[in-house]
Amino acid sequence: MERKVILASSSPRRKELLSKMGVPYACVSPDVDESFSGPPREAVVEIARRKARAVAQSAPEALVIGADTLGFLSCENARRLADNSHGFCTACFDG
Repeated sequence: MERKVILASSSPRRKELLSKMGVPYACVSPDVDESFSGPPREAVVEIARRKARAVAQSAPEALVIGADTLGFLSCENARRLADNSHGFCTACFDG
């Protein structure tokens, strides 16, 4: 028996990737707390886990894919933006 795949994310990009791979899936956007005070790389993994766990509770037989993306701007760069400087650097982390 084939397991149902559920994407625990509302990301259009992730939907597109699964569709391009030909993977039949359902999409559920869980209502989870997305706050986290740790480093950005750890935050995206933790939030993705929260999403996957929330969906898996209602569909324990399914293969649940949790994912999250976090854009990050350092404090130093934020200060430059506040000073009307045009130089800034961002980073994006996926989990």
